[in-house]
Order: sequence, then structure tokens, then C-alpha cells
Amino acid sequence: MRLTVPGQAEAIERLTTLAKFAKGAAAAKLIAEATATPGLFVFAELASCPNVIALKETEFQSAFLLLEIFSFGTLKDYKEASAQLPPLSDVQLRKLKQLTLIDMATKRKLLSYPSLMNSIRMESVRDLEDLIMESIFLGTLAGKMNQKEKCFEVNNVMARDVMPNRYSFLIEALSKWDNACQDVVKSIDIRAVELKESKHRSKHLKDEFLEKISYIKSTKSDPLEKPGGRKRTIHEDLDLGP
Repeated sequence: MRLTVPGQAEAIERLTTLAKFAKGAAAAKLIAEATATPGLFVFAELASCPNVIALKETEFQSAFLLLEIFSFGTLKDYKEASAQLPPLSDVQLRKLKQLTLIDMATKRKLLSYPSLMNSIRMESVRDLEDLIMESIFLGTLAGKMNQKEKCFEVNNVMARDVMPNRYSFLIEALSKWDNACQDVVKSIDIRAVELKESKHRSKHLKDEFLEKISYIKSTKSDPLEKPGGRKRTIHEDLDLGP
């Protein structure tokens, strides 16, 4: 089960409501606010608002591109396209580093400090560990810092936005998973029927056995005596074989 950040849903709802009435510069300003809002790490709903999408065809296109970086990208992606993007505030830069950490944690369960410091552009181990602890506190990440081995062991991580071109892949994967679950359920149902039938047969044999025992006990003459004075065995009476 993926992690969820407290208060994030409320922040998204507020921003998407404002986006219905914000156009042009106002919509671009809303993107700047969203990318700097504490505790907000998903932006797909905002990016799908008509007034925000419309920015792609205006002089505020760079604001929309920045929103895409925060939705799907990393700090590396921003650095590579920084010439076409607005400059980041300290708050936005911090959030993009957190998003980069989240992105790495979704791909690997064991993250070495050197790889993290290189990707997130951290100057010291202390700064990196502060970022990790902050992310854990915010609820975007769960795991354990191993200072001896200089790595972070990921236990859980929040889900990021999904790129539109990945929807078909996810739908196909979920469909396969659903089919596999249905096959398992069918197998369980078949096994349950088999067990029920087996239980019914066992009960029938038990009842039959007890009925014969009861009949033998209720016989007035010695049930084990055969002509000639020889005793019958219990197997002979119950037809259970020699």
C-alpha cells in the first residue's frame, strides 16, 4: 500500500478550484504557488485543468513545462531544460529534491548515499540525511537510514503522477493482474468444492460405520459368535475386509 501525504487532497482541491477561473498570468502564478505549496507532491489534476493546459500555447508555456517537471521529472530534468524554464525559489528547489528522492525510491529498495547525493545535488551526508528525515516526516517516504553502510533502505514510498503515455501500459498491467486474480479465485473455488465433497464422503462413511456398530450392539445374540462356536471378527461384521 502506497503512502499518502496528510492534507494533500485538500490542497489539490483548492488549487484546481482556483484554476477554473485563472487564465494566462493568473494560471501561471497558480502553478508557481502549487510547486511551492508545502505537503503537495502530485500535480496531475492541476495539469489537466483546461486553463492550465491552455498555457502551452501562450507566452506562459514555461510555467506549464515547469509543472510537468514537478509532476513527472527530477532535478536532473530541470537542470537539462533550465534555459526554457522559470528559475526556482529555495522552496521549489527543496521540493524538487524531495520529488527526485521519491522518484529514486520507487525504482530501487536500496539507495546508496553517493548515488543520492549525485542525483539530488547534496553537498554533504548531513544535508542528505536531513532531506530524508524531512521526507519521512512529511509522509512521502518510509525506510531506514544505514549510516554504517551509507545507504537508505526503502520500505515504502508515495506514488507520483503517471505520465499520460504510460496509461495504456498501466491499464494492460492491471488487466493482467485482474485476470491472474480471477484465476486464483477460480482455483480456490474448485478446491473448496472438492474439500466440501470430500468432507461429505467422510461423513457418509462415518455415519455408515456408526450405524453398523449400533446394529451389532443391539443384536440380542452374541454378535461375534459364528456357528461352531468360533467368534466373528469385527471386520467380518462391517465388511471391512480380512
